[in-house]
Amino acid sequence: MHVRAVETERESRLSRFGRLTRRAAAIALLSWPLLAASSGGALHGQAQILDAHTPLANLDTRAGLVQPTAAQKSIVNGLGASVRWNRFGTPASLVKHGGYLATGLTGDAVTGARRFVRQNRALFRLSDQAVTNLELVSDSRMAGNQIHAVIFRQRYGSLAAGHDGLITVGIVGGKVGYVSSSATGDAAAPGGASLTPKQAWIKAAQSVGKNVATAAVNVGGTDDGWTLLDVNGFSFDQRARLVAVPTPKNGVRPAFETLVL
Repeated sequence: MHVRAVETERESRLSRFGRLTRRAAAIALLSWPLLAASSGGALHGQAQILDAHTPLANLDTRAGLVQPTAAQKSIVNGLGASVRWNRFGTPASLVKHGGYLATGLTGDAVTGARRFVRQNRALFRLSDQAVTNLELVSDSRMAGNQIHAVIFRQRYGSLAAGHDGLITVGIVGGKVGYVSSSATGDAAAPGGASLTPKQAWIKAAQSVGKNVATAAVNVGGTDDGWTLLDVNGFSFDQRARLVAVPTPKNGVRPAFETLVL
């Protein structure tokens, strides 16, 4: 089970496995040729894909909705694109039916994708520095063609987004055909953690019906930002790591992403 224990208030328990994010992007991009004939190709399928792979219902109590600005709408009109907005007031999906959002982007797929985001950073509510700071999650080429799905993740201070804060760019030969995002715009880094990784994991385990005594959890090493935990009665290493969870109206909160296996 993949559970997130959020400090100060439990705002989200749904975690994003990287492979599921990439799978969702792949599904959207494989349907790219169909987008010219249908407006139903948005990457909103991410939620359904994730729900199908977790035994827990998606709980997200973050409130609020940010409306897109007139300037953002003007950018979309200038691109000749169709858009769906997300709760952060940035594009959930962006496509130009029968054409491309941008052409002539030189360099490799990642360079071209980042350049598109930078050229349209106001659309994503990002500063130039925030675009530079975007973390590359993956660059995946679709089987049988040259379309790349490039996925970037926002960072808030030293913490990567644990939920939302993603931008996916579908690019081929320097041409951008599709963009989806849960970009949150620029935001200040969250405050410090009030829980330890061990405490967070115990709380997460309790939330899925696993009551584990503190003495049964031993802190081991680290692995790519994860704290490894050796827990009596569990066959595998358990994991916890500190991430950032953005909210539409209340800034960015520190959270522990946990694996209860």
